[in-house]
Amino acid sequence: MVDGEEAEAKPRRPMFVSSSVHKIDQKGRVSVPADFRKALGGREYEGLYCFPSFAGPVIECGGEELLEDMRAMIADIDPFDDDREAFELVVMGETKKLAFDGNGRILLPEEFLEYADLADRATFVGRGDRFQIWSPEAYEEKVKEARLRAWERRATLGAKPKKKDAPKKPEAAE
Repeated sequence: MVDGEEAEAKPRRPMFVSSSVHKIDQKGRVSVPADFRKALGGREYEGLYCFPSFAGPVIECGGEELLEDMRAMIADIDPFDDDREAFELVVMGETKKLAFDGNGRILLPEEFLEYADLADRATFVGRGDRFQIWSPEAYEEKVKEARLRAWERRATLGAKPKKKDAPKKPEAAE
């Protein structure tokens, strides 16, 4: 407490974990996992935000917090920098707000289906503060690579980065 006032409670951020495969119907509708809808914190009927990933043929999804986090990272880049323009165009410009229907489904836009090579099934993958939608085949290939990388680098998990030695002061001339 500060000066007798109660500390302001931090809003709970979404946590997306696990993965599951869901059928995409002929209209492009797919059920979002119930746990993911629940993680959105009661805002499920407002929908979620999705954009094509700039890291590969995957759709990035999450609540308003995801978009706020992305906007904050982009805002740290000089307003006249070409990188900022690129991130604004591919994140803010390509983001779509997708509403849930009464059955917890979203309608994936045609450009998202094409971008992520989605046909009749989609793999939902929790990534902590966000989730992704993959084609099942692409996800299986990527997770194999990720398991190998994680195994090879398991010693670094939780390891604190080593502090670099501070530069030494030049010795005074005599």
